Amino acid sequence: MRLIVAVKLKNSNIMNIVGDVQNKEHARSLASQFSPRLLGDQSLYVHKDSPIIDVEKWSQERSYSYQSGNKMFMVAFFMDNITQVLQIEAGGVKSAYNNIKVKYGIQENPFMLIYEMNQVHRRKSAVNAAKEVLKDKNKTNMFLTKASEKIRTFPALGEYAEDIFYLIGMIRDYMDGSYREIPVGTIVGAFACIIYFVSPVDLIPDVVPGLGQLDDVAILIWALKQLHDDIQAYAKWLTNDGELVPVL
Repeated sequence: MRLIVAVKLKNSNIMNIVGDVQNKEHARSLASQFSPRLLGDQSLYVHKDSPIIDVEKWSQERSYSYQSGNKMFMVAFFMDNITQVLQIEAGGVKSAYNNIKVKYGIQENPFMLIYEMNQVHRRKSAVNAAKEVLKDKNKTNMFLTKASEKIRTFPALGEYAEDIFYLIGMIRDYMDGSYREIPVGTIVGAFACIIYFVSPVDLIPDVVPGLGQLDDVAILIWALKQLHDDIQAYAKWLTNDGELVPVL
């Protein structure tokens, strides 16, 4: 399973890990193990406790091509057990990975550390972003749809899976005006967790001061625990002749 795992470094910048791994923790562990061999700058090392702030499954493409971009990336990997540290222009992490493969004729999918050079992340408040997006119904639905799609790539959510979709449904129905049995402040906090889940690299999870840096799934699970009673009340509201109406 190929994953793209974004971790926060000690210098507060982001390192992207790309590789066929078991899970996000496995990716971080390998990156921590390989960092001293791949990277000359200790400030760029991934550590075993580096916060994971985003995870994406990346399916294998049948074909790909070189794609230019306006960002410069440093890409580090092993080729025939020899360290390779290369710079490449690309529009994003995926195109940086593919551009290296195309430019140097690499057929396999090597484990890579991909670092955007000269990166500056001006991260915004998730709560302020939620308040702004909630003013626009179309933008709100766009984020809810992206969250639904991303959730489906995480099959191991267990007992929380159904509640997450209830949470998304509750926000949709609130925006439609059909369900208002919940304070607007609670909706803002819940939606702040949703948009942080969708785009954790760009946002600060400031739903509660001192909450700290959580990864994308952890922020949703935290929200579900806080909103358990509200979600149960919403589920009862959906009851129709003793059967729950599907949320999505």
